[in-house]
Amino acid sequence: MAVQIQSRRSSTAHDRPFPIRLGAGELAVNNNNVSPGLFFADNTASPSTGLIKVGPVHIGSTAPNNSPAGFTSSSKGETWLDTASTHIFKVHDGSAFQIAKAVASVSAGLPANPVNGQVWYNSTDQVLKGFTSNPAGSWSTSTAMNTARRTVGSAGTATSALVFGGTDAPGVSALTESWSGSSWTEVGDLNTVRRDIAGAGASNTSALAFGGGPGTTAKTESWDGSSWTEVADLNQARNSLAGAGIITSALAFGGSTPSPSTLHDQTETWNGSSWTEVSDLNTGRYGLGGDGATNTAVLAFGGYTTAAQDLTESWNGSSWTEVSDLNTGRYGIAAAGSIYTSVLAFGGQPGLGGSANETEEWNGSSWTEVNNLNTARTHMGGAGSSTAGLGFAGEGPPVSAATEEWTVPTNTTVTFTVS
Repeated sequence: MAVQIQSRRSSTAHDRPFPIRLGAGELAVNNNNVSPGLFFADNTASPSTGLIKVGPVHIGSTAPNNSPAGFTSSSKGETWLDTASTHIFKVHDGSAFQIAKAVASVSAGLPANPVNGQVWYNSTDQVLKGFTSNPAGSWSTSTAMNTARRTVGSAGTATSALVFGGTDAPGVSALTESWSGSSWTEVGDLNTVRRDIAGAGASNTSALAFGGGPGTTAKTESWDGSSWTEVADLNQARNSLAGAGIITSALAFGGSTPSPSTLHDQTETWNGSSWTEVSDLNTGRYGLGGDGATNTAVLAFGGYTTAAQDLTESWNGSSWTEVSDLNTGRYGIAAAGSIYTSVLAFGGQPGLGGSANETEEWNGSSWTEVNNLNTARTHMGGAGSSTAGLGFAGEGPPVSAATEEWTVPTNTTVTFTVS
């Protein structure tokens, strides 16, 4: 009498065996036509034993095993023909499905759901085209401010920003200008004229101004969209400090006092009504840049001690940690960034003279040099994010009213030519 020998088996879609339950060399089969396969366990010791899938290539618009009925992972080396895009071949590297490069196709126009790096022959235009989903950002000249100034305070976004205080041709200023996304309008002045002032805020209707000079001040003012109101002072009066956050959750850090000359490492957190001293910067300095959405997640970079600094520190709400340095040390540096893991640093002063046009982008772990400002300047104002930023004011020399907008296209199609 014949004896039928059967392997472990399942007819349920996406039902994969748990590898720790398979013996050495034992096979398991799934014969469901959605994504069939033969499986066995590798020789990694339990509980880290891996599952190996043998044949065939999965074909579909969603990844294999996307709704698991058994073991949840994919197999290293497993393959998938993704039909959601232009039939892209993908291979699992043990962590995720990766696209096999040199993707090429033929299309009358832009292929459906193209992937980064895809190349295709446009059969209508009869040209070879390529697609990138993360092209480089760039600066473009926009409408100038009404009054040229340097050492300003700033807050807001690329479409709703505020610039206040600073130094203009006659002297120290209390002027405030509001950015609508296309032009600047003069609005209510600060109560106290100030330069080397810090700012925080989410828009041109909600901002905080604090610290500054001449000399030093601890004064803080709150902006409601039409006027400034004096609120609780900083604990440490200083100028050339940095600020980050919003009107109800801000951070003040660094700075200096002139008499006697002192570099400050103090950090203070604002809760909407008062300032509280918290853990100090690792390195006290003035003229540094900073950005972050709240007083619990902030990046501080650049500044001056006895020379221009490239130092970068990350704030987690309780302490500062030194992280990767800027590529070019600078002080009087401006910033744009809606979150502290994605920040743009631009302009500044690399030494005791001159100004810089360098722009660097922070990705959460390191800085990368990107396209420069059109006009080199130091002691600018900045607003917005690392994908939609605004840079304004500053000094080249001369003192400037120039405004530049930073934009990063979401995608770009390029045509290959032969020259």
